[in-house]
Amino acid sequence: MKHDPNHPEVKKAYGALIKETLDQLNTLHDHGYKFSKIAPDQSNPYATSRDLHDDVRGNKHLWYYPTSLGAGNEGDVENNTNPLVTTQVKTKSGVVMPANDAFRIVHDAFGHAKEGTSFGPNGEEAAWRDHMQMFSPDAQKALTSETRGQNSYVNFGPNAGHNRKNPAQTIYATQKTGIMPDWTRSPAKKAI
Repeated sequence: MKHDPNHPEVKKAYGALIKETLDQLNTLHDHGYKFSKIAPDQSNPYATSRDLHDDVRGNKHLWYYPTSLGAGNEGDVENNTNPLVTTQVKTKSGVVMPANDAFRIVHDAFGHAKEGTSFGPNGEEAAWRDHMQMFSPDAQKALTSETRGQNSYVNFGPNAGHNRKNPAQTIYATQKTGIMPDWTRSPAKKAI
């Protein structure tokens, strides 16, 4: 995918994704959900995806990995140009966070916990498909790049073998901001 953050269509897609993500986060908040940042020295509070599902469904709570702890392989948040990383959003409750944190929360809640999907290749595909239904056509373009595109690279790209053997040391795609071809937004197609 071409890195093209200044293209008008890319800006429009990411702007829609950010706005609609904030709306979804505020909806969760309005329904009593709480969110906690994973601290720098804290291990993952969820041993399995089922633990996350149970926390969201049973406790209306979700731990999330904040952008400040890393955004892709580079981990370089300061020099990342992705609008999800560079845009700060303010929730109804007054919390200010990177749009990427808001996205991580709503994607885990509505993409994974809603239907109980895992974080493996099939679970990520299912989470994309389910969460896609909650976004406008413009936002779907950015959502697909951020989720289905990354899943395709991680699980089927040049480092797929390494990633399967070493999930704690996953090699992610280079961070890019752009829109994948139209066919990639069709659930009937497989992302490879």
